[in-house]
Amino acid sequence: MSRPEGNGILTTEPVHDLYLSLLLTMVDGGQGVTSMTITLGTPSGVISGDLVSRETWKSLWTETILTRANTSAGTMGLFPDTVDRMLEQVREEVGGHDEAAAEVPRFVHLKDTTLFVPGATPITLPFWRGRLDAVTGWTLGKLGV
Repeated sequence: MSRPEGNGILTTEPVHDLYLSLLLTMVDGGQGVTSMTITLGTPSGVISGDLVSRETWKSLWTETILTRANTSAGTMGLFPDTVDRMLEQVREEVGGHDEAAAEVPRFVHLKDTTLFVPGATPITLPFWRGRLDAVTGWTLGKLGV
């Protein structure tokens, strides 16, 4: 989508795949779908895993931080929520919270993930987060190793 800026220059926003966006919304929106196997094409390679909600990904991220951090679990355990609060504060400072924009998914969250990069051995990851606009293609189902 293109839109004119105040100075008359057109900017181009990434076009998101509507079908993939709807799948993300179903998993993120608490509509009874908690995960779904999916394979994504990205500029870095192919990534395959279980599509999960942002909250599930955040829990996995928090758990990993707590098990790998050399500092107080209390401090590090608050880190993901601190990031959320900071983002909310930035949104408010730049013009309020846009409900419509907040509902559009911008990131894809996977767990039990395998990354396939050309010329390399597949890499297994406990979880992965990537920008939705960096996905070049996708299919339902998980690739085997």
